[in-house]
Amino acid sequence: MMKQNRLAMGFVLVTFVLSIGASALAKGAHRLKLSINASIAGTAIGAGEYKVETTDQNSAVKVTFIQGKNSVATAEGKLVDRGGKFSTSSVVYGEDGKGALRITELRLAGMSQAIVFEN
Repeated sequence: MMKQNRLAMGFVLVTFVLSIGASALAKGAHRLKLSINASIAGTAIGAGEYKVETTDQNSAVKVTFIQGKNSVATAEGKLVDRGGKFSTSSVVYGEDGKGALRITELRLAGMSQAIVFEN
């Protein structure tokens, strides 16, 4: 009986820890795949898989693109309400005036606001 109680408590503890980790990932870090080379805040970013970390800074949002253990680029954007939660993450591109693509907006899954970059 004691062994079953310990196993049950262990299961509850593991479930609790995993749920905390999942909610932390949903709020501040997202997985994102860039299908093409682009730039953000003047930094070139190659196509590939990234972890995108967001940090609120008053009315601005700091966004960091991480590949593996390396921070690839950091930019500040502002939150703009888009009227409903995004079911998947996506990237909006624009031209930088020289014909090269730059990231102008991130729409991260689970958020109802897009992060808009002006540069």
